[in-house]
Amino acid sequence: GEYLDFHPHLHALVADGLFLRNGEFHVLPPIPLQPLEKLFQARVLEWLAGLKLLPPERANTLRSWKHTGFNIHAGEQVVPENLADLERLAQYLLRNPFSVEKMTMEAPADMIIYRSKMNPKISRNFEVFTAPDFLAAITNHIPDKGNQMVRYYGWYSNKMRGVRGHQNQNATDNQPVAACPTRQIIQIPPPPAKRLPSKRWRDLILKVWHADPLRCPVCQNTMRMIAVIDQPEVIVRILRHLGLWSGPAPPMAAARPLPGPWIREPFDDMDPMPDYENVLTD
Repeated sequence: GEYLDFHPHLHALVADGLFLRNGEFHVLPPIPLQPLEKLFQARVLEWLAGLKLLPPERANTLRSWKHTGFNIHAGEQVVPENLADLERLAQYLLRNPFSVEKMTMEAPADMIIYRSKMNPKISRNFEVFTAPDFLAAITNHIPDKGNQMVRYYGWYSNKMRGVRGHQNQNATDNQPVAACPTRQIIQIPPPPAKRLPSKRWRDLILKVWHADPLRCPVCQNTMRMIAVIDQPEVIVRILRHLGLWSGPAPPMAAARPLPGPWIREPFDDMDPMPDYENVLTD
């Protein structure tokens, strides 16, 4: 916790799909977290009851609560190219439960002041400990002897990393390797769309460039942001339609005989984005 309180929870860095032994990676669609949360609750209560640390009647009472205290939070997806976010997540997983920089000792009274962010519940940004209480709070975070705090499973396990390293060494030595896994990603969905920027971006552009990006240049009314377009082919089509595209012309298709005269289909001239596929058909 913020002030060395014991708040046990799990952090997991998980791939959003399944690895096959031949090296293929299948991306899975997003799954709802509520069934996973209920499964997590059931497994933990069953495990505690099996160890005689939780009476069965107490476990049943916890199961009947609407707010059980069990919660699963899935953060945003991090793409492989974003190495900075990957490093930040890995450091967050392995961070120490307390910080030396936050500790201050008052010598005359042997008091320990532990400073942190402002806590709205206690309306202060520090906690005062006596020396024995401070040692007791720290020892709560020391794991038992032989207890592993970080575990690796599946594709990330030490065994699988050793197998891949051995196979890569064999491939380097030009020796035949049976079913040497190569990284192949199957059915990758596009990364989730970025959230629309906050309203402050408009003020910053107006301050720097002295131009309101949401002011229509034609009617001078305020425009409304409805979407963020980042597909290159869609952007090129829009710029071509507006006569603002200065890039290379699209490749010409090979000429072929036409079975009959062209038919021009009617469309609304006021439509800012006509259907380019059906304007001229044969």
